[in-house]
Amino acid sequence: MSKQVVLLGPPASGKGTQGRRLAEDLGLAYLSTGALLRSAVEDRTELGKQAEPILAKGEYLPDSLMCPIMGEWLAKQTGGW
Repeated sequence: MSKQVVLLGPPASGKGTQGRRLAEDLGLAYLSTGALLRSAVEDRTELGKQAEPILAKGEYLPDSLMCPIMGEWLAKQTGGW
């Protein structure tokens, strides 16, 4: 059975800290959506270019952009996904 853990919570609640610990302890892939978005923007990917003006306004990305960005990352992972 595959192991998948999703941590939800407000900013600065420890999601990143606990997520990295769990990923290391359980041998899972760790995904930070914030880091993933920053990387897409910095790497000037097509999706990153579309996301940049939305993020610059401090708005959340619509699912139509966020899901493909996460999907690309998940397709590259093997640890638990």
